[in-house]
Amino acid sequence: MLNDTAAVPLSELNRESAQAVPDRPVDPLTIRALVDNAAQPISPFWPLRSFIACNPLSGFESLSFDEAINTGRVWFDAQGYPSRAMGQAALRQNKIGQRPLRHAVKTQVRSLKAALTVHGRTLITTDIVHAFLISASTDTTPPYAQDTPAVPEEERLQAKLAADLERLTIKWTAAFLDEGQAVWSMPNRELGFYRAWKRLAVFDDQLLRLLDAEARQNLTALAEKPERAIDDGLRALGIAAAEQETHLTHHLTALPGWTGYIKWRSSQKNHAWQARYPISLTDYLAV
Repeated sequence: MLNDTAAVPLSELNRESAQAVPDRPVDPLTIRALVDNAAQPISPFWPLRSFIACNPLSGFESLSFDEAINTGRVWFDAQGYPSRAMGQAALRQNKIGQRPLRHAVKTQVRSLKAALTVHGRTLITTDIVHAFLISASTDTTPPYAQDTPAVPEEERLQAKLAADLERLTIKWTAAFLDEGQAVWSMPNRELGFYRAWKRLAVFDDQLLRLLDAEARQNLTALAEKPERAIDDGLRALGIAAAEQETHLTHHLTALPGWTGYIKWRSSQKNHAWQARYPISLTDYLAV
């Protein structure tokens, strides 16, 4: 569930994150509101059998298209627009016509001078941009010949931990969201995702191998309610109140397909599987 921006050394998770403080009140509504705000960049992901499964820009309607694309690129570490090579391939395959391309160029270069003088020749700006877009790239350096910066050991270990935790999160999320296809159904699903996971996590060998002895013992002391577990985790990691929403958003955007589906399903009150086996983004973040 961690991505690069949210990864932390495992040692920071071992000592306190699993230990609840019984006498500290936690308002469930406040935590749920925090989660709802953190989930704004997440687009609800309809089942794939639906006509439209997902609109990645859902939730960004208040922004211009370009702003929405750039915001999504930051959160989801994605390429918002097709690359130049993809555009040129579409042009060769006549998926993009020359006329609409020239119209788009004219629209985008209105702020530039209409013409430029180069070596005594007058060139039309739109022609220059158009020629650049359709010409072959001048970068012929093979990708394998480019220098790759060395990755510090601590950063490499954090990335490995993040990948391991994501695999575990996918495993448990998939098990809980099963709709009758699995040979073995996850027990205790009627309790909700977090509570069901909490009862089984102590038997997960893959998870236990990531933890030291103290952390394994702390698994048995996790908070009973997901809201409390989230609050305990944020406090243990020392996340300031002003940064908590962003921190949770990084967790949610690490696996946007899964969290998008959970966001959709948790809003479907008449969904048979949701009514029987409830799951929410609060549960997900607690796990």
